[in-house]
Amino acid sequence: MPKLEDLSHTISILRLKELPKNAVQVPIEEAYRDYVGPGQYLHLKVGIAQTGAPWRKYQYRSDEAAKLAQELGKFTIMGVKTSPWKPKKEPILKEGGMPLKEMYIMPTSPESYVRIILAKTYHFLAEGHPVEFCVRIQKYPKTSNPQDHSLFHWIHSYFPHLRPDFIMKAMPEGTYYQIKPVSDGEHVQWVMKVAKEKKPLYYDIKLQHQKGKVLAQIKQGKQASIPKKLRMSEDVVKDAIPDDVNKAGQRNLGDEFPWDVREGEKPRVQKDKRGRGRGRGRW
Repeated sequence: MPKLEDLSHTISILRLKELPKNAVQVPIEEAYRDYVGPGQYLHLKVGIAQTGAPWRKYQYRSDEAAKLAQELGKFTIMGVKTSPWKPKKEPILKEGGMPLKEMYIMPTSPESYVRIILAKTYHFLAEGHPVEFCVRIQKYPKTSNPQDHSLFHWIHSYFPHLRPDFIMKAMPEGTYYQIKPVSDGEHVQWVMKVAKEKKPLYYDIKLQHQKGKVLAQIKQGKQASIPKKLRMSEDVVKDAIPDDVNKAGQRNLGDEFPWDVREGEKPRVQKDKRGRGRGRGRW
């Protein structure tokens, strides 16, 4: 995500219920500092159509894409919609914490949908729920492999309403990152929570530790729910077999790689229910 001070271009901001001629051109850093706050967020005036997205019509690093992004970058400052109904009692925080809520938007999501998602996020945080917020390029990525981050870098430069820092600042006071933004090039997601406990809880180190364990298991071919081709790929097999076994040639893998590299996993034993006295009359 590019730093605010490194962004030189401006965006058009129009206060709610003001005439279009009163729109002002504001640097992105100033918009973050002076216009966005708890309950007040940056809202794209006209949503981006799937087919009209600058990164789809042009190569996103081109001048044409930048020009179109500037034309689409017209924003208003919106307040979070609140419900007139209020509970009789304040919500009670459970001992184990409130359940996690997940929110998803895309750069091409309709502006009415984004408004609802931000309002729900605000109220969930105010009630004590941690919220995992995800911005994704498309609902169903074409590949599960990590992608280049440059597209999100470009989107965050011209459409700051999708930036994690802008969204965070519009949330209730005391909101902090439980997990800082991470990205695989297709998604940017983070976990936020309002600091109601005595000591804020951070899970960045735990996330990296768990990620390392999963990558190690994938490398060894032991991770569940991964494609068979990945488990049986040549690189995984070579990494999973000790060097002395490789050199000695005790296991001949051949071209098909028939050996299951999930070491220590016993083959399934088909139990004969009839032999154990169960299932009589059904065989």
